Amino acid sequence: MFKMSNELYDILKEVALTILPALAVLYATLGKIWNLPYVSELPATLMAIDTFLGVCLHISTSEYRKDGDADV
Repeated sequence: MFKMSNELYDILKEVALTILPALAVLYATLGKIWNLPYVSELPATLMAIDTFLGVCLHISTSEYRKDGDADV
């Protein structure tokens, strides 16, 4: 993978843990209420991106710990 700054890691972690899941649920809920298009496709896509981002962050954390840089 690549090394990222603590600031970038914190931002991506917030996106992965909070923003993408909340956005997926919001669109799925409002989509059913307001008959918006792609009610299942868009949230599924957001969650796929979220899962990929979570895996990337997990790998980054594992490499950071393996290098012995800090106890995260």
